[in-house]
Amino acid sequence: MSPKLTVIAGPADGTTYQIAGDRFSIGRDAQNHFSIPDNSVSREHCVIVRQAEGFLIRDLGSHNGTLVNDLPVKDQLLAHRDCISIGRTVLQFLMRDDVVFEDPAETATTSMPADLNSLLTATPATADLQALLRVSTMLHSFQAIPGTRFLRPEHVGAAFVVAHHRGHTREPRGDSSL
Repeated sequence: MSPKLTVIAGPADGTTYQIAGDRFSIGRDAQNHFSIPDNSVSREHCVIVRQAEGFLIRDLGSHNGTLVNDLPVKDQLLAHRDCISIGRTVLQFLMRDDVVFEDPAETATTSMPADLNSLLTATPATADLQALLRVSTMLHSFQAIPGTRFLRPEHVGAAFVVAHHRGHTREPRGDSSL
């Protein structure tokens, strides 16, 4: 099978392009193999080039960049199922016939306890997660205090220790002071 690009997000969602030659160009210009009508995409945005070791995507100095798996790239060897973001379009690179990207929320089922308390105590790591949630809540509340612009790193550590300690000792949670 020749590699292909399948659009998984954007105006051409669901469209598949075969990469038949040694060079496959992507950009806003109609002369590209895949033309994306999006002003955030450069006329000649990027190119996929066949090489001995596989297929390489090369950003052509585009203004907004090319992302592979959410990381900006200049030259990147592509792997099966890599996601390429160009403007508001996301493509999936496929080297073989396979299932195209599926949203886990659409395919997964989750069994959850009936009440929140049993959910929060379901696993040993839950105490750490509860402590992080309390720290996050405390940090978020600092934004509401007038004149508080910066939080020193040692306060974050202290907040985690206090929140973690409270999670293990089951102290009342009404007092949020450090």
